[in-house]
Parts: sequence; C-alpha cells; structure tokens
Amino acid sequence: MRAIGKALWYIESHFDEPLTLDEIASVSSFSRFHLSRTFAAVVGQTVLAYARGRRPTWAARQVADGAPDILQLALNVGYGSHAAFTRAFREQFGLTPDEVRSRRSLDHLKLVGPVRMPEQPSAAIAPDHFVKTSTMLFAGLRRYCRFDDRAGIPAIWQGFGPMIGTIPDEVRGSAYGLVTCPRNLGPF
Repeated sequence: MRAIGKALWYIESHFDEPLTLDEIASVSSFSRFHLSRTFAAVVGQTVLAYARGRRPTWAARQVADGAPDILQLALNVGYGSHAAFTRAFREQFGLTPDEVRSRRSLDHLKLVGPVRMPEQPSAAIAPDHFVKTSTMLFAGLRRYCRFDDRAGIPAIWQGFGPMIGTIPDEVRGSAYGLVTCPRNLGPF
C-alpha cells in the first residue's frame, strides 16, 4: 500500500510534467508490471488513466475560478498546446475550457478526485508468479463495471460461488478473477 501511496503522491505533485509509467514505477519501487497490476487492483483504474483524469480535473477547478490565460494553464499542466488541452478537456467533460470559465461552475462535470489511501492497509497482493501450463478454459460470469462501480465485483463472485464445484472438468481449489480494460486506455 505504501508503494501505491507513493505513486499517487507522485502523480498528484507532478501535474506540470509529462508522466511515464517508468517514472512512477521507479518512485514506487515496483516494476512497471507489478505497479500496473497492483494500482489497478487498489485504485480501480490504470496508473495512466488516473493521471489523465486528474490533470483536466485540476485544470477545470482553475478555469471555473476564472483562470485568465488558458494557454498558460494548458502548459502548466503538461499539455503542449491549447488545442491538445482543449481536446482532452472536452473528451473528459463534454465542454471546452472557455465554456466552463463562462459558467464559473463545476456542476455536472465528471471530476476525477484524488484517491485517498486508507490508514490501515488492505490485504497484500501476492507478488508476480508465472507458471507455464497447457491451454486453460475458463468458465464464469461476465459483467462490465465502471471505476465508480467497483462494488459490483464482489457481487459477481457471490453469484459465481454457488457454481463452484459443479463445472465439468473443474480444477478443484482454483478460482480466478479476469479483468480486461477498454482498448482506448492507451499511453499518456
């Protein structure tokens, strides 16, 4: 949990710099792979998706407060141009920075708030472990869960639990949770 806290701190304190997964992993003392896996399990979204959401949110607060120079604000939060900033802003909020500045309100914007780490650490995530095996067939339930609907994940397990032990050729004592991400979660 401390490693995830370090990663969150680094993202929160480096809005004005281009962030890379390598940098964030280095700060957290995790490998890129282990940070990606652990961060997604704890926070509910990928490292870079979180960072991509936080920058426009921070900027939206400045714009709603009447930031006079949107280009300077765009440069301050790590965008190379007014156009790139406006595009990212519109993708996240459905409005341009000028429209939010005119409204002087954050109402109805999908802001990405900072994740606060709990005082007490949750269960540790096992370190990476790879086993080469023959082809496996997985059976289960499929449900799409948004980041803000992580509570749906335990419900899937509760629904699947009664089926354990009834699946033909089941490997006893083995259960896996499979997670996929949308294809549009590319690099920063």
